Amino acid sequence: MGPDYTHWHGTYEVAKHFYAKFVPELEELVRHGRQSGDPAPATAAEALAAKLDEVLNSANHRWYLNKVDPAEQERRQQQMEEFQKRYSK
Repeated sequence: MGPDYTHWHGTYEVAKHFYAKFVPELEELVRHGRQSGDPAPATAAEALAAKLDEVLNSANHRWYLNKVDPAEQERRQQQMEEFQKRYSK
């Protein structure tokens, strides 16, 4: 129940698989559906693309598309610089 275990064997692995495996697989399905020439897969591909776009543009996933609010980006940059100053030697 340690926080490091919870993070690295919970949240981290879920995010790693979501962004590195699941999202690219969905994008591949969309691409194949659009190229199929069959109306049913093409329609399904458009619906999937719309849902994926909706999810990735939500507040929790915008960073993946590099659409973070500039003020938030600046805050994160300052935190990173403070961390590096504090812990690098």
